[in-house]
Amino acid sequence: MISTQKGDLTLDENTQMLVAGYLVVALLIGLIVLFTSRRKFQGEAASAQDRLDSIEATLEKLQDTEELLEISAYDASRTATKLESHLSAFNDILVKAQNLAAEERLAALEVELEEEIKRKEIAELESLEPDIEKLSEKFHETLSRLVAAREDLSKIQEQMAYIMKTERDEQLEKITSMNEEYEDTLSRIDALEDLQRQRDDSKEETTIMDLLGSEEGLDSGLGDDDSDYDEDEEEIEIYEDEDGTYYYIDPDSGDEVPCDDEGNPL
Repeated sequence: MISTQKGDLTLDENTQMLVAGYLVVALLIGLIVLFTSRRKFQGEAASAQDRLDSIEATLEKLQDTEELLEISAYDASRTATKLESHLSAFNDILVKAQNLAAEERLAALEVELEEEIKRKEIAELESLEPDIEKLSEKFHETLSRLVAAREDLSKIQEQMAYIMKTERDEQLEKITSMNEEYEDTLSRIDALEDLQRQRDDSKEETTIMDLLGSEEGLDSGLGDDDSDYDEDEEEIEIYEDEDGTYYYIDPDSGDEVPCDDEGNPL
């Protein structure tokens, strides 16, 4: 019996069995749907876990790939450095090769230039062959002029040497004469200084006698001084001249007085 709003509904046994069958079927369907949903959820969860694992694996692969890329970048940098060094060495080799090629080309051009110069010289000599006699005559004339000029130069050198020798002898004679005059003047000065010194000594002695002696002693002293002075005046120095004559110097005037070898005036 089923209760409704309109009242109780009474079902027969077959209907009840049919309803019970429907209920069982519905329960089974619900269980199936629930189991299917659970399996689907578990499948989705497993799929999500698989995806997560796949993503983690992908991340690990990416990390490995990044490390490989870093290693590759380092290797590439080293390779680039080596490549730069190889390029620099290649450039040096290329420059050396260019320099060698330029030197070889320059040497070849120099050889060609020398050959061209030789050819021109040979051509000029061949063109000048008919004038060799004239050139020989001009050469001999020039040589004769050079010989004459050399002889003139030798004569001029001899004249210059003679003039220089003459002037040197004259200068030597003048220097010798001046030296002799200088020595003679020194001798005269020494003689005058000796006479002046003797006079000064005599004056000092006279002054001392005036101070210490009496009038008689003074007179006798003056007489003695006069005699000494006369003796001093008589003691003169005699000089010999270049021509063999003798003279002495007058102490009063300083003039040369000719005399004999004993000092007697002539």
